[in-house]
Amino acid sequence: TMTLPPGDYLAVLSCRDRIDSTRRDSVVLPIAAAGREAGLVSLSDIELCSRIAPSTDRGSLFYKNTLEVIPNPSRLFGEGLAVLHFYAEVYNLKAAGTGEVILTASIVDQAGRVLASQSKTKPRANNSSVEYGSMNIASLPGGSYLFRLSVGDSTHDAPRLLANAEKKFFLYHPRPETGRGKGRAAGTADVFAFMTAGEVDDEIRKVAYISSEAERRQAESLSDPAAKRNFLKEFWAGRDPSGTTAGNEAREEYLRRLVRANDRYRGRNREGWLTDRGRISILYGLPDDVGRHPNESETHPYEVWQYHAIQGGVEFVFVDRLGFGEYRLVHSTHRDELRNDNWYDEEAKVR
Repeated sequence: TMTLPPGDYLAVLSCRDRIDSTRRDSVVLPIAAAGREAGLVSLSDIELCSRIAPSTDRGSLFYKNTLEVIPNPSRLFGEGLAVLHFYAEVYNLKAAGTGEVILTASIVDQAGRVLASQSKTKPRANNSSVEYGSMNIASLPGGSYLFRLSVGDSTHDAPRLLANAEKKFFLYHPRPETGRGKGRAAGTADVFAFMTAGEVDDEIRKVAYISSEAERRQAESLSDPAAKRNFLKEFWAGRDPSGTTAGNEAREEYLRRLVRANDRYRGRNREGWLTDRGRISILYGLPDDVGRHPNESETHPYEVWQYHAIQGGVEFVFVDRLGFGEYRLVHSTHRDELRNDNWYDEEAKVR
């Protein structure tokens, strides 16, 4: 924990491999440390949680004001997590009067419509107050929502808003949403609705291996994140082999191959999916046979991959000319790949 004066900050978390310093990653998150203005009722940031329960364990990292507050930092709810728990604190309650206040918790959709709401009145017995509760969101369709908490003055005929706070969250249903007027496409769209702009850009970059020239030009012309999400939705919908299941098997298999390529074929300064062996394994799967020649005296290290079920049988040859594990494709009998029948003498043989 750390204490910050009011203001806007960036929290940077970075990590690196102690053995290989080129393997590193980081994440940057914006943080707003709100201030409390004297004479005004104010709300803390809202914490969306997976569970809140009474507790006496003051040593717990999640202990707050006699409660154990288990956060849901992804703000993703759905199957297995159909109840949204919330925690917030109200300050300066006595600053604007002595009567009761009205606290209202609401679920708001992207069009600004209030879909669910619950309210209670509270006396201003203390200047600050801990507020927590829960709302069942299982009946809502998958999508992006706002949780809104507001404090109003009940002493007026038309309650006056004193403070307001919001927090975005996501609801995902992994199965088709039958009975809600939603089809399978809604569930597919939700996958991309949850992705950040950076994640969308990353996936568009990685599907280039299976994109048509027209699709690549279309993707390059897009700048709006929403348009990019729609591009991915349509891109994968056109490649869905089933159309009757909740998931898209083509996308799931492609992403599995990307992860495997990154695990197995990482280069010195390149992710595994960007290497030649990574690309081939993503496009065609793992080979049926691999001939490895890592230590022959007259050749650079090389590998021969064979696929028996593609085009009547094809092979791919990769050579590591620099000796750093950077195997480059130098020959293939696949009709769409580089062919060089003299690969052994020109690429593999040590001169």
